[in-house]
Amino acid sequence: MSLTPHKITYSRRKTVGLIIRHDGTFEVKAPLRTPITVIQTFIHSKQRWVENHQQKAFQRNALKPVYSVEQIKEYKNKARATLSNKVAYWAEKMGAPYGTIRIKNTSTRWGSCSSKNNLNFHWKLVLFPVEILEYVVIHELAHVFEKNHSSRFWNIVQRYYPQYLAARTWLKTDAGKF
Repeated sequence: MSLTPHKITYSRRKTVGLIIRHDGTFEVKAPLRTPITVIQTFIHSKQRWVENHQQKAFQRNALKPVYSVEQIKEYKNKARATLSNKVAYWAEKMGAPYGTIRIKNTSTRWGSCSSKNNLNFHWKLVLFPVEILEYVVIHELAHVFEKNHSSRFWNIVQRYYPQYLAARTWLKTDAGKF
């Protein structure tokens, strides 16, 4: 395992921090003008923590299925059809105008809603239970009305998907198996 960060990001933060990515690489976040020697010392002081989290990431990734190019293409086509139908249904029910729908292979999000109400979804959603797929659709359509995760946003989600907390938990605990 490597103790070389994938990326160092400098910002107006006050402390040095680490982020372990899903693939086991890590990123350092540091205050502006932090000397590289300070960052290296910090990384060294967190060596065990980094190695433990990298090991967990590698173990998780070893259990994930690998999809062929053909399978991904097939799932993307299925996702396009399924999500188009689900979005049309829920958008009408919610009164939520939306733009285009795109199916992507994002690394950190199951869905997103742009400022122009264009919707993006990960193709793997079609592998999930239909209730989870519907939750993600409702979640993104709620962003048509609220572009944040305020209490007003969650009230909209809850109105159309009362069991949204269970769906969020499922996404955090089980979605990584796909």
